[in-house]
Amino acid sequence: MLFDAVKGFDCISLQKGEGEQHKPDWVREVPLETWGDTAKAIASCDLVISSCTAIAHLAGGMGVQTWTIVPFIPYYLWSLKGNKTPHYDCMTLFRQSTVKNWITPFEEIAERLEEYRET
Repeated sequence: MLFDAVKGFDCISLQKGEGEQHKPDWVREVPLETWGDTAKAIASCDLVISSCTAIAHLAGGMGVQTWTIVPFIPYYLWSLKGNKTPHYDCMTLFRQSTVKNWITPFEEIAERLEEYRET
């Protein structure tokens, strides 16, 4: 669903390890051997879209605009209501509205990306 939402944008993959082979051909690979490599890759981005992983925390800590996809039962850092977090000013949260339903947050991301493209 994420790849469908970001199609047409210049994208890099920040996925390392399990699942990295599932990216479409149009998503560029970058070196991610060290956290320094990962920080350099994140710094090159206008926007990072991630689930609640170390990537989201690193991007948020670096001040890069970050959209984080949050499950219905969130990690405690995302347990406050709303789409913002007191932990990172640059982060917007996209929440699952019901258990096992990932369609809603990805539809919201797709809509926001269209607005983002127009700016």
